[in-house]
Amino acid sequence: MPGLMSLHRVLLLTAGMMMVAACGDPADSNSSRTGQILFTGRDAGGTSLYVVDDTGGTPRPLVTDAAFGRWSPDGRKVAFERWSQSTGEIIVRDIPTGAETNISQHPALERCPDWSPSGRQIVFVSDRGGWDRLYVMERDGSGVKPLGVAGTCPVWSPDGQWIAF
Repeated sequence: MPGLMSLHRVLLLTAGMMMVAACGDPADSNSSRTGQILFTGRDAGGTSLYVVDDTGGTPRPLVTDAAFGRWSPDGRKVAFERWSQSTGEIIVRDIPTGAETNISQHPALERCPDWSPSGRQIVFVSDRGGWDRLYVMERDGSGVKPLGVAGTCPVWSPDGQWIAF
């Protein structure tokens, strides 16, 4: 239960100031191989992504105007959602360089990304076609494919064979 203890520490450190994203399993998917937990917090400007060491400490801002971040399997990138006006986009941030790439680039509302265990694909929710459905795309945003089911907050199984939603 080390992941749950780490998550519990985040909640204690940030009580009243921040919230942990409720979708997925933050104890597994949001703890990188670098020993940091990624979570969504509220601040004066809206929501931002923060990191905190899994042993505790002070949360540090990572990305502003962002929510529902997920570490890539190698811990070098973060996929997250960013809202503007009436759209939501899936953005990937390269942690070492800070470079951000909009990989969804679609006028629909797109959110809740999660990396496949191999890091080659991202599952996400989109209202393309009028209602929330699950889609999968390559990590660069190409090859978008509908999964044909409605759902929210998708999460890959550790073996990459299943997607829970």
